[in-house]
Amino acid sequence: MKKKTAHLCFAVTLFTSTFLVGGNVFAQTGEQLTDEYEINWEEVWENTENLNASIDFGSVSDPNGITTFAKWGELAEGKTAVSTRSGGVFSKGTTKGKIISTVVSATTSIKNRRLATGNNGPKKTAIGKFTATSEASVNLAGGGVSPYQGVTIHTATDSGVLYESRTAAMNVY
Repeated sequence: MKKKTAHLCFAVTLFTSTFLVGGNVFAQTGEQLTDEYEINWEEVWENTENLNASIDFGSVSDPNGITTFAKWGELAEGKTAVSTRSGGVFSKGTTKGKIISTVVSATTSIKNRRLATGNNGPKKTAIGKFTATSEASVNLAGGGVSPYQGVTIHTATDSGVLYESRTAAMNVY
């Protein structure tokens, strides 16, 4: 009888600790949603004119699964910055989670708008309140100044829902 009780206590402790150690079940679902999300860069670059350099996005569901617009922006924060260094122009996109049960991603791209040349950065992910950072670069063009634009696709998950938002920034070098 004591063995059965000990095994039962061990099983309950193991089961409970899975949920108490950072929400592994939710993170796996969020990671799957984030990994499977595909970006259509052609469509993204056609729609950059009304994007800001930073945005708060996503909704956190209450325990009953109800999402309200009053909570919009509580899930993650996304930013894009364009800078120059070492003969290149860089787009840096970041997505920072605001709650511990989210999975966030950032995927950035940069384009020389005068020459219509660009490069896409890798998708980077982070869990919880950490920050996903993606960078892309192009060579600094000669022959006069050029406008360089960076755009970032940000994603965040909550309770099996994937939220996407976009930011963009532009500088002339």
